[in-house]
Amino acid sequence: MKMEYAFFQELYAELNDLQETFRKSLSPWWEELQEYIKPLDYDPTGVLLPPFVLGVYKFTGTNRATAITMANIFKSLYLAHSIHSLIRDDEEGQEYGRELQFRILIGDYLFGMVLKQLVDAGVDGLLEPLTAMITDINSGMVLKHKLKGQELKVLEQTRASFYRTSFSTCAELAGVPDAVKQQYGDMGFNLGMAVELLYHKTLYSHAREYLCNAEKLLKSLAVDQAAGGSVLVRALEELEGYLCDMEQVAVI
Repeated sequence: MKMEYAFFQELYAELNDLQETFRKSLSPWWEELQEYIKPLDYDPTGVLLPPFVLGVYKFTGTNRATAITMANIFKSLYLAHSIHSLIRDDEEGQEYGRELQFRILIGDYLFGMVLKQLVDAGVDGLLEPLTAMITDINSGMVLKHKLKGQELKVLEQTRASFYRTSFSTCAELAGVPDAVKQQYGDMGFNLGMAVELLYHKTLYSHAREYLCNAEKLLKSLAVDQAAGGSVLVRALEELEGYLCDMEQVAVI
């Protein structure tokens, strides 16, 4: 089932502009990419990462154009990750052909496109944390496929990394002290883990710890952000409600 949340309405205009930006940035390959883009409508992070990025930029009061650019960058990076994650090794029966070549080439194209967007937006200083994020994600994929790592650890290094980095880079652009930037990163990480675990068939019971951590961090950071914090507050309230419903069903 496609995932819809009420707090999306508070970001209606921004999400529409983001979708237009996303489509324009991928216009040379839009049709060819549909088989990879459409499944993201049913992927928790594919659905929730972009509005959360927009939400944290509202929270810090960063200008709208930068917020949409950064949301597009993280949406594009997540698409690239989703495509690359389809590539298997020889032991898993990877077939070599045009489809494999396309997946490798389009992933490289997306990373190049992201670099151009960073430069055009004047935020190329964020290349270092984004590169570090990609390194962590690649390590997480090795852990998943080669070392048969625990699912929680894999999620921490892969999908949760998108949330951690999107929140911490937002804080960096907002010019907050390093200690506060760390808090933003931690809030994003816990939020990302909560999102992924909420939709996990067997690990959803672990979501509450991460959601509580995200709520505590949001409250501690919201002291001076009352004007722009409503989107994140509403979002966490909705996730909390969804988790409560799941817990009630489990008890029954």
